[in-house]
Amino acid sequence: MSRALATLLLSLLIVGASAAQTATDPFAPLSNPAAWTPDRVCRVTAEAGELVWDFEADKTVSGAIAIRAEGLSLPKPEILSFQVLTPDVGYLLVTIADRDGTWASYQCFGLPNKTWTPIEITIAEPWFYWADGADGQIGDIDSIILGIEPRAGEVRGSGRYQMRLRDFRSGPADKVEPAPSPSTPPTQPDFSSQYQKFQQLYAQAVEALTDMEATLQSAQPTDHQLVTLNVARDALGWSALDAAYANDHANQSIMDQAVRQVQWIIDAAERTTAETAQPSAATGQAVSDRPDATNLTVRNGDYYAGDRPVILTGMQSPWSTNLRPYGYNAISRHEFSIPEQITAIAEEDRQQGLALDFMSEIHVPGEWYEQHPTLDPNGFRRKRNPFMAVNIDSEALDALRGPLLTSQAQALAKLPHIASLQIVNELWYAEGPYYQAADFQQYLRQAYDNDIETLNRLWDTDFADFDEVRYVPRTRAARVDMGRYTAFRVTRQVDWEAKQIHQVDPNRVVLVKVHGGYWSTLGADYMGLAAVLSGNGMDNYPEPILGRQRPLDHGHERLDPRFAADFWTQAVCIDTYCSLAPNKPIIDGEYHIAPYDETQTPPQFVRAMFWQASLHGRDAAYMWIGQRRGAHPWISYDSGDFLLLTQPWMLEAAGRTALDLERLAEHVIPFHHRKADVALLRSGLGFLEWYKQAYFQDCPFDLILPDAVEGADLAGYKLLLIPNGAWVSPEGLARIEEFVKRGGHVAMAERSLEMTEREQPLDSTGLRKLTDRVVVVKTEASRPIIDRVIERADIRRPIRCRANNVEFRLLEDRHIAYAINFDRKPQRVVLEGEAVGSKIVDLITGRELGAAFELAPLEVVLLQMPQ
Repeated sequence: MSRALATLLLSLLIVGASAAQTATDPFAPLSNPAAWTPDRVCRVTAEAGELVWDFEADKTVSGAIAIRAEGLSLPKPEILSFQVLTPDVGYLLVTIADRDGTWASYQCFGLPNKTWTPIEITIAEPWFYWADGADGQIGDIDSIILGIEPRAGEVRGSGRYQMRLRDFRSGPADKVEPAPSPSTPPTQPDFSSQYQKFQQLYAQAVEALTDMEATLQSAQPTDHQLVTLNVARDALGWSALDAAYANDHANQSIMDQAVRQVQWIIDAAERTTAETAQPSAATGQAVSDRPDATNLTVRNGDYYAGDRPVILTGMQSPWSTNLRPYGYNAISRHEFSIPEQITAIAEEDRQQGLALDFMSEIHVPGEWYEQHPTLDPNGFRRKRNPFMAVNIDSEALDALRGPLLTSQAQALAKLPHIASLQIVNELWYAEGPYYQAADFQQYLRQAYDNDIETLNRLWDTDFADFDEVRYVPRTRAARVDMGRYTAFRVTRQVDWEAKQIHQVDPNRVVLVKVHGGYWSTLGADYMGLAAVLSGNGMDNYPEPILGRQRPLDHGHERLDPRFAADFWTQAVCIDTYCSLAPNKPIIDGEYHIAPYDETQTPPQFVRAMFWQASLHGRDAAYMWIGQRRGAHPWISYDSGDFLLLTQPWMLEAAGRTALDLERLAEHVIPFHHRKADVALLRSGLGFLEWYKQAYFQDCPFDLILPDAVEGADLAGYKLLLIPNGAWVSPEGLARIEEFVKRGGHVAMAERSLEMTEREQPLDSTGLRKLTDRVVVVKTEASRPIIDRVIERADIRRPIRCRANNVEFRLLEDRHIAYAINFDRKPQRVVLEGEAVGSKIVDLITGRELGAAFELAPLEVVLLQMPQ
């Protein structure tokens, strides 16, 4: 159907709407699905007068998913409003165009929601204009585009989502009335009696702490026991502050937290006494055995102190620099930019025996915006990108950032305890029109190989040549191109900044902290960043499932009740970096091991996440955040953040695990460089389920991004897994076919490789016909199916782990293995195979195990296998 005919039919639809509906409001017909043209991954239907928008989100695809209504020819209202219901989507993009070519962008917050939420758009107040048209203002309403941008964090992960909309109208929306208050006010707790009970328990904790100090003083305290002692001392004082605040402000939650802290002190003292009576390998390490973290080198992507590998664990902006007695060996700082300050603070950290991660933020002083308006022309970056609040295309940015980066590099260059330098805090960069048109046109000219006809066909435009191209976000292809162009510009700026550092300090580990865990993040090209940086950075948010307080669907999270923890978020990110840049350190510069609003995070979750991340390839982690709530105006008691120091059991678990990782690093680091015979294409809405099913197959696997398929050496693998919804380019498809014809195996979902990123048809018939080496999976991915294709590809698994949801990996040449129980229930682990012997030792605890042993949920063992 031609666009002109579609416009005519839509006009007839609107004109022919029911008299009552038209009389109500000219925008009311937008509740009819026939008014909208969806992207291929979207479907629009109606139900009880509501517009139902179902869509498939693949977070490896750039740009927004959208539905659009065109040819409306409606008068411009002061306010356009509608109501939204969506429990999973974070926010909504709205683009409005008039007939003279003005395109305005609006961004709607207040989502996700589980009740209908009114959205109001003031037409004269867009966030920005993509195109100015005749007069630079919206004069009428010709087109409306509703968009969801998965890479921006609107959705938690790739998958199927739904948004409902209703009551489109000109003018303000009906206000949603709040639920009536109960007629009887709730009974206020008696805080005076609670405070008295706390004080009684506090007195018991004081006595227990005194006994623990005496017990350790009479013995030879180990590092692990000193961690517990130091955490208990802090918890005693901090719990008193919490209880006093709770009493003064009638805050039941914080009073409960204070009680849990002092109870933990009592329990920890009893446990420490038992440990002293019966020491184990896990608690017997002497203080002098710890490596020196202040004289670091990097070898093959891992940190070393002399000839000893080191895994770094620390805190971001801690309350104290005296972190080594708590089990840590590193610190991350971002408060200082002046070279003299940097040198002084760095020296203080060195004297404390700590490696230092330094953050050179992309934040700029307020006066810079006044002196250089192009840094943020209308305030969009400061509103939308608080951690990258500058226009990276501003001609003023390099002139301002260059001298700062050079001076910082000079101050740090000769300090051997500097582990890494972060040049961007939380890379997350929204799309906007603040770029040079000629630069965009040149980018498109290269992307389309100077073929303007193809661009016009995919964009639904009629530009004569690339010099005329302006961004029109009508089609998915155009939105993909803008998303890719944005990430291209970010990578270009990051490359320039890294070079300023390396001109002064060539061997410095330079990275950016990519925001959002395994999400494909807005503005972040993982392949491009891995190519131009000397370190891989992330900012992870793993979540407990077993023992959590919040519901599994809290906010727009999607947690899987089959497992004890969200093991996939950090693992996917780390596995991606290991696959893209295996010889560069992987650093989590803001590790959110204490989830938002969780005040009872299980200690076994902390241990499992630290072990899993380190075994998969992470070299350093800095926990968010080492400061107490109430210490600063921005760290409030009412916030769901800043909960790490309110949970002493977490601090003990983190500190003790850090000591174990430090002690056993020589056995952990080799897993960073394991050889994988299996690769999983990181693409498609089914990716995460395929990842989970491949995870428990007793063999490692790499992750390959769609762009990497074109240049990847697939010959190094025996099996390629392709999830449902996965996409590649035509060139990538040709490489996969070549891989199979040369002897490789493929297992692909039936609904995969059907289209490119720009929603153009992809013909994978030729690949599917190679049935002797290609298995088409017609159901959801399952463990038995993947197990069979691994067997079919003749992939060696010398030891099989017979247990449910237990991750098992073996380094056969080193006779080292590990197992982590991610199931919600205890598992009896049975190891079978030619390499299993009778004497297996857990190096963490020193326990001798047989070929069968028990693992509690989230328990970790590092196994010395018989030689």
